[in-house]
Amino acid sequence: MHARSIAGATLIELVTTVALVAILAGLAVPSLRETIVDLRVRTTLDQLVSDLHHARLLALEDGWPVALILRADSRGCVVADALLRHGAPEPVPVHDLGRGLRGLCIAKPATLDRVRFDPRGLTTSGACTLSVRRGARVYSVVVSFAGRIRRTY
Repeated sequence: MHARSIAGATLIELVTTVALVAILAGLAVPSLRETIVDLRVRTTLDQLVSDLHHARLLALEDGWPVALILRADSRGCVVADALLRHGAPEPVPVHDLGRGLRGLCIAKPATLDRVRFDPRGLTTSGACTLSVRRGARVYSVVVSFAGRIRRTY
């Protein structure tokens, strides 16, 4: 009698393949977590940059000063921002910035509670830096006296 050969994988080959896939997945997960946290920080700071640009643009368009109010928690971390236009009775909430950071902190100078732009788009509150420190890495948003807003990350 002739023995027929059956094409397929043996149990040892399947176990070896599954073990290799598990090892590679285990190596990829920490890197993926770091990437997700990095994207959350960048997205939150990009939103803050967008709000600063919007406040500056409103000041230029309206011809009146506009302020972006930075609301801080008990640790001094920026958790939300709001726009205050000239003549408005109250600031209009813009974004909840603390939610996306999950434990990280947008640090600001202790004396800074708002970034003001005059009708020419210049800051009247002075130059400032808002930053998030994560280990050795620092993500920063810098507002110059001239009203220029830039990110360093």
